[in-house]
Amino acid sequence: MDLPAFYEFFVDDQFIDFFDKKFEIYKQKFFLIEKNSSATYNGVQTPNILNLNENDVYEILNYFKEKIEKKCGCKFKYHWVHLIEYEYGGYQLEHSHDHNEDFSIIVYLNNCDDGETYFYLNKKKNVIEKIFPRKGKSIMFLSSILHGANKTTKNKKVLVLGINYDKSPGL
Repeated sequence: MDLPAFYEFFVDDQFIDFFDKKFEIYKQKFFLIEKNSSATYNGVQTPNILNLNENDVYEILNYFKEKIEKKCGCKFKYHWVHLIEYEYGGYQLEHSHDHNEDFSIIVYLNNCDDGETYFYLNKKKNVIEKIFPRKGKSIMFLSSILHGANKTTKNKKVLVLGINYDKSPGL
């Protein structure tokens, strides 16, 4: 297995555009968007879109997962997938995901000059990595890493995913 605790990579425009369009559809079609839920403030968040059982979503997510699996030499399974849009002044409180999954992934769906995501790379909180939202930029990190998002003055859109090692027999 070859996977660091914090890994940056880019996804193509086709992937980004697919989820950007899906989010617009979800906002019009469903009343499932949660405002000020969990750690997200001044924004909207979908429920777990895996539960919608849409073939086109699974197809593109499986392609994405296969690329990650090839990089690290292991198998994963999705735990959850959400789309989040931060409105003016939107931010996210510091939190981790180690109670749910092994790794978390953030995929930025648009560019913003602020609203950066910050990561505390050690428990003393003195090693901080800041990532500014750039369309297509993706961050995969250990779910135990404490992170949050600073306030944005623009609408910032992200796709967030939780994945676990697939420990199924025969892999």
